[in-house]
Amino acid sequence: MLPTSWKQVADLYGGTVSWKTARARVLAARGETEATVELASEAAHENAGNDGLTTSAETLVDLAEVLRAAGDRRGGADALAGAIALHEEKGNVVAAERCRKRLIDIGSDREARQRATEGQESH
Repeated sequence: MLPTSWKQVADLYGGTVSWKTARARVLAARGETEATVELASEAAHENAGNDGLTTSAETLVDLAEVLRAAGDRRGGADALAGAIALHEEKGNVVAAERCRKRLIDIGSDREARQRATEGQESH
């Protein structure tokens, strides 16, 4: 059962995915990474296959940030790669490019740079 304040947040946001990602980002800022990763992963899983490509992509962006805060750069890069694919499917090139920049920021390794530039070559 959710504490009253978080139930109110869930009602305000209109759905569990939105409040879970919001809560996950708050927990990440506090350094509570274990609970954060669980919440963000749940939100991404619940939203997978949803008709709202932008919402699904942004949920993956939130997951990427949470994973990054938890020290999982590879998981964060994977989540961002998924967000890029969804943004491109939707035709949202600006958001896809923003995700590519984040992908480069979280992984200074060669693999992350390669993932970020792969999508650019097809445009």
